[in-house]
Amino acid sequence: MALPKLNDSPIYSLTIPSNKKRVKFRPYLVKEEKVLMMAAESGDLKQAANAVIDTVVACVSDPISKKELSTFDVEYMFTQIRSKSVGENIEFNMPCDECDVKTDVNLSLSNLKVKVPTKWNAPIVLTPEVSIEMKFPSYLELIDTDVLTEEGAVGTETAFKLAGKCINAIVHNDERYLAEDSSEEEMIEFLESMDTKQFEKILNFINNIPKLTHTLEWNCASCGEKKTEVLEGLNSFF
Repeated sequence: MALPKLNDSPIYSLTIPSNKKRVKFRPYLVKEEKVLMMAAESGDLKQAANAVIDTVVACVSDPISKKELSTFDVEYMFTQIRSKSVGENIEFNMPCDECDVKTDVNLSLSNLKVKVPTKWNAPIVLTPEVSIEMKFPSYLELIDTDVLTEEGAVGTETAFKLAGKCINAIVHNDERYLAEDSSEEEMIEFLESMDTKQFEKILNFINNIPKLTHTLEWNCASCGEKKTEVLEGLNSFF
């Protein structure tokens, strides 16, 4: 005899920041929460990152490819799913650098937004003959390059891997070469052949990849001083 079904999950919707696609989702259940908790308890950052994207894919009912979801897509989608699963409001205990008193500050996850520049995919011109088409690296690619899991400053090798993941195609005169058809070693060799000014254009793109951010504003409960704190990245919100 089949056991009774406990809950009919409510259905919500959100817009994926990178492609503006509207998708439906449900709150995560105990089975997904268990995986998230086990990943967090393991202390393995890569396992935790994989648990987050697996939860997002499991809770979204519309067809999505996790290979195409960017970092800021996954971060935003996970916060919205979590808000409907656990609660929309998060309380922070924010310190004041003027009087050392901490103030409780409330944030609604529904207020979080990701701003994506309208002309982010404009080709980068390296020489009169060569330009490159850029793309946002996927969440899975960043896990693979250790950007999401590398503690402290990103190392040189990781930075070059990330730069390669941001290139979609290389255009030489009338020829267009897809980056996915080249090996990682070939991409790194291509990047190493650039001069400093050319590579700075790549770094500028990387530094301006959209992020899940929110500026928290409050008045100190003791001295009344107005304070702000920029929260950035998934870990800042939980």
